[in-house]
Amino acid sequence: NIFALVINVVCVSIDGRFDSNVGPDTIFPWPTLFSPASFAFAIWGIIYAGELAGTLLILGSRALQDVADSSSDAWLAANLCQSLWCFAFRPWALESLWLSASLLAMTAGCLFVCQRKLLLCARAPQ
Repeated sequence: NIFALVINVVCVSIDGRFDSNVGPDTIFPWPTLFSPASFAFAIWGIIYAGELAGTLLILGSRALQDVADSSSDAWLAANLCQSLWCFAFRPWALESLWLSASLLAMTAGCLFVCQRKLLLCARAPQ
């Protein structure tokens, strides 16, 4: 799990995506009704801090590791899809935005599966 998160963080850190360096003067290659404020992307710092804290919490508890093991495949797949999205949401793929949209949808689907597996494992009688 920590390896998947590290790969994700490294991929997200690579500059050059369409959402990199977004500001009021950013010009997107497609029509937009509005551009988000630059501080709107600060939420990702909180999200990744939470993911890191959760991963470290799991690493520190054998009981939590047993529960988390049930969803490790879905967690790995979600991080892989997110990492691939980072490479697909770039100018080279402008004519194929369906690819980045599909990867985001797959990320959400994998996280849904991950959450369901965690709930099922947590509710299972011991």
